[in-house]
Amino acid sequence: MSAPVPLMHAYAQAGASSLVINGRQTGDALKPAAGTLWLADLSPLPKTLVFGREAAALLAERDLPRPGLMQVVPRAAGGFVACRAPRQYLLGSARDEAALPAGAAALRFDGLDFALGGGSGVDGVDDLLAEGCPTDLAQFDDDAWVPTLLFGVEVGLWRMAGGVNPHYRVIAAPADGEFLAEVLLDAVRRRHGGLAGFNDYFSMQQEP
Repeated sequence: MSAPVPLMHAYAQAGASSLVINGRQTGDALKPAAGTLWLADLSPLPKTLVFGREAAALLAERDLPRPGLMQVVPRAAGGFVACRAPRQYLLGSARDEAALPAGAAALRFDGLDFALGGGSGVDGVDDLLAEGCPTDLAQFDDDAWVPTLLFGVEVGLWRMAGGVNPHYRVIAAPADGEFLAEVLLDAVRRRHGGLAGFNDYFSMQQEP
């Protein structure tokens, strides 16, 4: 049986179809209204923590980027490489790409992965983050990996300003899944936003 993503119950209540990606059940075919705030659960995308003295060499062998400390390099189809600490890289695999195999210098990280964007003014993503995050995000470049708190939960925030629809990725430990999903969804709905399905998220990144 496929393990559901943290937002699966909300997806089902909203009438989304069910989709299994990398053994995780998520919601799909649920597109938010144009111009509104939205929240998508990308937790099925595989992630690997690469660490230790051989971490950079392991990434180089696979022709993957090695960003500077607290920096992120985006890759195609939702993938990324983030340097979250010295000799520690978080590799987010692309939609159709498997995680790096676990080994002495690599661990599978099945953490939360939410995408959050859209809206404007008091109904926009910046207002939501100002409410829930104590860090002044404006001081960071777009490609920065920002370790911070979001509604009291430790997260890594990444502002994806490139592409068609700028937004944030929110990465957190799996133990905080239900709580963070509930609080974020409530904050989105209070701002007249809603959910975006897994493939709908990728479709939005291609639209003008």
